[in-house]
Amino acid sequence: MVWAQGAQKPATLASPDGRNIVTVTFGDKLSYSVASDGQQMIVQTSISMTLSDGTVWGERSRLSKQSAGSVKGKIVAFAYTKQEIEDHYNRLLLEFKEGFAVEFRAYNDGIAYRFLSTTDKPLTVKDEYAAFPFAGDYMSWHPYVLVSDVTNTPPFESQFRNSFENDYTYSKISDFDTRRLIFTPIAVEMPSGKRIVIAESDLESYPGMFLRYDHGEGRLKVVFAPFVSSEEPLGLGPLMVSRRPLQGRRL
Repeated sequence: MVWAQGAQKPATLASPDGRNIVTVTFGDKLSYSVASDGQQMIVQTSISMTLSDGTVWGERSRLSKQSAGSVKGKIVAFAYTKQEIEDHYNRLLLEFKEGFAVEFRAYNDGIAYRFLSTTDKPLTVKDEYAAFPFAGDYMSWHPYVLVSDVTNTPPFESQFRNSFENDYTYSKISDFDTRRLIFTPIAVEMPSGKRIVIAESDLESYPGMFLRYDHGEGRLKVVFAPFVSSEEPLGLGPLMVSRRPLQGRRL
């Protein structure tokens, strides 16, 4: 395992085989980048989480503690080709004085991160920022949220209510239809033959992560579905009960 941290210096975390590297930078914004076999996979991008009281985790946050370790175990699989899946990764836990932490994990076949609250009080998440910038305008396999009329695309709030079923579209990232949300997973093809698959993981009672292309920033940006406060049938059939979302997610 490779890990390094200094005062305001970047922290690095390597996968068990040393091929995947995460570099975390500090300052006004908390940012990270990903490389594999020396090739840039995710260009440096910031991450943050905004709470209902205006606190922003990841902006001018003060690092108070860091720790690193390695985990090797098994996960019991359900409805899969194997009964167990190897769970082997190196981890870097960054704790901040503002009452939160960010955990990065480096696997031999991927990278993951998540925000953690280090306080006992309930919190409401107002917004979260995440994006996936690439070094080039690569080809991608991606599924749009299915809409009945692509010439009259509904707003994003209406697109959150969907069955997560559609054919995959193959195109350059810059050719994404910015009016439509994309659900995960998607696969981005690198010139070297490597593929980057973007997906959620370890989900439990989570409303969903979607993607859209931002021409202004030239990157894929994440759109998080708001918290569902109540159920309200909208006449979509007996097997589909839509829910009206509110702005904010509980943590």
